[in-house]
Amino acid sequence: MWWYLDLTKESSTVLPSWLASLFTFQILYNYMIPISMYAMIEIVNSGQALMIAHDVEMQSWDASKPKGEELTAAAVRTPALCAELGQVRFVFSDKTGTLTQNKMELKGLSVAESMYLTTPEEEGASESALEDGASAVVGVEVADSTPAAATGLAPLRNSDALPGLPRRALAERAHDASVRLERKMALMLAVSHEVEIQQDGQYSSASPDELAFVLAARELGFNFNKYVDDEAVREVVITPPGPGGAGAAKDGAPVTMRFLMTHYNLFNSTRKRASVVFRDSADGNKYKCWAKGADTFMLSRERLRGGQDEQIRVANEQLSEYGLRGLRTLVFTERILTDAEWEAFAALHHTASKTSDVKERAALLDEAAALVENEMTYVASPSRSAFI
Repeated sequence: MWWYLDLTKESSTVLPSWLASLFTFQILYNYMIPISMYAMIEIVNSGQALMIAHDVEMQSWDASKPKGEELTAAAVRTPALCAELGQVRFVFSDKTGTLTQNKMELKGLSVAESMYLTTPEEEGASESALEDGASAVVGVEVADSTPAAATGLAPLRNSDALPGLPRRALAERAHDASVRLERKMALMLAVSHEVEIQQDGQYSSASPDELAFVLAARELGFNFNKYVDDEAVREVVITPPGPGGAGAAKDGAPVTMRFLMTHYNLFNSTRKRASVVFRDSADGNKYKCWAKGADTFMLSRERLRGGQDEQIRVANEQLSEYGLRGLRTLVFTERILTDAEWEAFAALHHTASKTSDVKERAALLDEAAALVENEMTYVASPSRSAFI
């Protein structure tokens, strides 16, 4: 008989030999879980998810849906967390994504001294189509042309629209090559983002803000069409507002522009901004940095180049106007980089990406982004609101 199974020998402890062996067994094997328990846990979680989904007391009312379909059941997206609900004692939430539907709609754009918003005459849009287009879950078809009512530039629902030009004016001016800022703003909306295109041709994004921007750009005729060469190139198809429209080819056909993306500087709570660095083939292959972020950071004097005091004053007035209406705002800026500046940024960014220490890598990435996110030129300010 094996020595460790010999229960007749004298114990070296004060406990009987059989009792000491029992404790030893429990200590050695207490971490082992029968494989059948994994299957049982999944069955229990699935059952709890079904109970939550069919709980009439957890249904919400949505008046915008057709009659008879107003009630929406609770959706359990992670059944594995059902067992954790019993441990919840307090619920903390912010004003976006938790108390709202995590959807955004673009209300207007400010470019230079112009504020492009929907006038009361343009309020006959289909809100149901708008919600389908602005949802990061539902998505939208990329290939098909979508009417203005079904895309991300939403109508103001109140009759006292903010003072400004109709949004159709922005679409017309964005396709006029001589109107530089409006055209650049539309391109920024279509290019400066992390939106993905799924295999079924739908937009998908973790950020409802960026999804609303891409949808608005498409409404203006600047359609983010696809990625090329393993996502290194973003292709934007510019469709004129009508046959022979300004900014189109001579025969009125759509124009395709490609942007070679070199780096994406991610948003974080410290930087409060994000940016893309790319090579613009339509502008002499210049390296450019397009950044967007909170107005308090983006409009600070240390981040903008000199000589823009008047533009900053006008922008702050427009942002205050949006703020009084409860709209959330961002600021878009641009910087044209020299080859030497881009090489210095790329070298530091490459060094950061190869660093194994997480904290050191994050610090180096922020340092690299700071090299290109200063001496910026103010371009525009979009405003948007959340679905309640």
